[in-house]
Amino acid sequence: MGLYNIVMGQMICPRCHQLCQVEVETRLGDVSQVQTLHVGDCYPWPQNRRPPRGNANGEGYCECPICGKDFFVWVQVASDEIVSLQVDPNRAGYIPD
Repeated sequence: MGLYNIVMGQMICPRCHQLCQVEVETRLGDVSQVQTLHVGDCYPWPQNRRPPRGNANGEGYCECPICGKDFFVWVQVASDEIVSLQVDPNRAGYIPD
């Protein structure tokens, strides 16, 4: 099992189309402390590996707490702040419909 951080936020599930509070697993940045973060928090970067201007888009994965289906997410960080969670429309989840 690999290490990852969790980013909490609200999203509309692309599978059931309901607004829900999700826990997105991401390996973006420093995952050594396995932190739980929220949209609006400062994102932890590994020492000496901060991206230019603190901007990055990282892959994430989550399961909808309402329908139980999964989907992939882009975790968007701007100026070191987690600014949004966006559904990745180009990548299908593992759990079939």
